[in-house]
Amino acid sequence: MSTKTTRAVRRGMMFGIVAVCASWAGHVGAQQGEIRSAVASYICLDVENGDPTPGTLVRTWECNGFPAQQWTVDATNGEIRSAVAPYMCLDVENGNPAPGTQVRIWGCNGFPAQKWTVQENGEIRSAVGPSMCLDVANGNPNPGTQVRIWRCNGFPAQKWSRQ
Repeated sequence: MSTKTTRAVRRGMMFGIVAVCASWAGHVGAQQGEIRSAVASYICLDVENGDPTPGTLVRTWECNGFPAQQWTVDATNGEIRSAVAPYMCLDVENGNPAPGTQVRIWGCNGFPAQKWTVQENGEIRSAVGPSMCLDVANGNPNPGTQVRIWRCNGFPAQKWSRQ
């Protein structure tokens, strides 16, 4: 994995919307698990280098079961928390709704940049924009690929499952 770590100043808004699809229901709540990409079955959502520092980027990496790839989806508030540091949430950098904005971990704060809606089709939509989905950049199956938000398009780069 790359050792590059980006730290940024946080801004956000106050409200988010939460929904969890039935196919994830058994994995939502207190249980931790991997979030796998449909781009390749061996690719997981990963906190870069397992670094718990606020602002650490989230990338893809070969699934390995380490804490950097363990996530808890909270059905009550839409947060996706990292096992690397349970007080860190999956976060759209600076709450920016623009396509291509990177995803990182940041201290859980309840802002829309940390609210996610899991759809029945496997999309994970961001509350910063109703048409923005968690996305593997360019559908690239290689470990270390950027994870970002992008306009929802139904392609495998935006389909996820819990293990």
